[in-house]
Amino acid sequence: MFELSISNEDEVHRSTYTLPDGTVLLKTETPRALGSRTTSILKLLPSDIPGQDGGARYGIIAGIDWKSGLNPHMIRYGGQELEANELLKKEGSGMKWNDMGRDRVFTAPNGKKYRWKLQTESSKLVSYEDKEQIVAQSHRRKWGVFHKKSPAKLEIMPEGEDMLDLVLVTFVYIEKIRKETETAVATA
Repeated sequence: MFELSISNEDEVHRSTYTLPDGTVLLKTETPRALGSRTTSILKLLPSDIPGQDGGARYGIIAGIDWKSGLNPHMIRYGGQELEANELLKKEGSGMKWNDMGRDRVFTAPNGKKYRWKLQTESSKLVSYEDKEQIVAQSHRRKWGVFHKKSPAKLEIMPEGEDMLDLVLVTFVYIEKIRKETETAVATA
C-alpha cells in the first residue's frame, strides 16, 4: 500500500500527486479556458531516461477532453480513445441522499470489474465481484483542529498497484465529476 498526497483537492485535474518521500509521481495539467479543455496526466519517467537539465522528466500517460454542451467527455489512455461514459459506466439509482451522481464501473486489463463509489466528500474504488474489497480511496485534507494535520490523499492498496496508471486516470475523472456534482447540490 502507498499514499499519494494531492496538492489541490478542489481541482484534482490541476494538481501534483506526491509520494511520502517528496517525489512528485504524477502531475495533472488543465488550462483555464472557457468551453472544451484537455487535462494532461503526466507520470514521472524512470531515472535512467536522462532529462535536458538533469531534473525529473514526465511523460503523458493519458488525456481527458472535457467537452462542453452535449458532447461526451473523452478519455485517451493505453492507446485508446473512449467516451468517458463507455469506459466508466454509470451504475446505481442516483436517488440516495449521499449518491453523488451514481457509481462508475470499469473493467481493467486483468479482466476484473471495479466500481468507483462516489460518496459525499470522497471516492472509493472497490472490487466489483470480490466482496467490495477496497482497492483505492481518497481522504480529504485535515486542517489539524480535531485530527493531525495532513494533506488530501489517495491511498492505493496492493491490489491496485499493478494498475496504478488506470486507477489514477479514472480517479482524476470521477473526482472532478464528483466535485462538480457536490458543488451543484450545495448551491441548489
